[in-house]
Amino acid sequence: MLLHFPDRDDIDAELRQFTVDEQRCCEFWGFDIQRDATGLHLRWDGPPSVNQFFDELVEYFQGDEPITAFSGLL
Repeated sequence: MLLHFPDRDDIDAELRQFTVDEQRCCEFWGFDIQRDATGLHLRWDGPPSVNQFFDELVEYFQGDEPITAFSGLL
């Protein structure tokens, strides 16, 4: 999954902390943060067993459900 964010130092710091926290919990996650002229980009991947989770997460991000709907994914 590739997520795009504005190029701001505070967002960069939060993304980096997010990746550290998530890998402490679930070592199978893969993360890569890149910065270019269009902003910050977080590549988030995992083993095939989490594909459904990613599909549901992308669907959530593309929809207009309230944040409470997201709680069922975790």
